[in-house]
Amino acid sequence: MRLSNTQKEIIEKTAIRHFGKDVRVYLFGSRVYPEQKGGDIDLFLERVPEELITIKKKIAFIIDLKKNLGDQKIDVVFKTRKIPRSKFQQIIEKTKIPIC
Repeated sequence: MRLSNTQKEIIEKTAIRHFGKDVRVYLFGSRVYPEQKGGDIDLFLERVPEELITIKKKIAFIIDLKKNLGDQKIDVVFKTRKIPRSKFQQIIEKTKIPIC
């Protein structure tokens, strides 16, 4: 995983602040693989209350992360009960690594 312990801690605390103590955060994408370089931070969030899965909350979360991690590309995908898993989410499920 190509995130420092400090970055992981910032992501965890920020996710809890925005989405509650039960949130689970996973890293997926190129940063999962230590031998690769570059890449954005791809996050997959589970156990987020449905009422908190809004564009406004997602943007606020990303802005808060950028304030603390620096201006870099961050993508966020939520797992929800209302929407069936897409093929993309199925791929994420196979490659994700827990941050918290």
